[in-house]
Amino acid sequence: MAISAIAAHKLRSALTLLGVLVGVFSIIVVMTAMRVMQSSIEAQLSSLGNQTFMIRKWPAVYFGGSSGDYEKYWRRKNITLTQGHRLQDKATLP
Repeated sequence: MAISAIAAHKLRSALTLLGVLVGVFSIIVVMTAMRVMQSSIEAQLSSLGNQTFMIRKWPAVYFGGSSGDYEKYWRRKNITLTQGHRLQDKATLP
């Protein structure tokens, strides 16, 4: 009965099969892309070293948001070299 239904509705069967194939391949492509991005990010972070620590006035990535967020960063005091040396002296690494 199933084979006769497939034979009777060839276009619908072909489109269903095509949809399943596209869905499976799209999942495979997305998972592969995520693994590639993860390994790329891990490689870039490992190049910094395990004893790297950064202090910044501005965030490394800023996506806009409200104007109040920008002003919050703009009003921060500048970081001086003395403050950096003081933090370096107080910081302990495991």
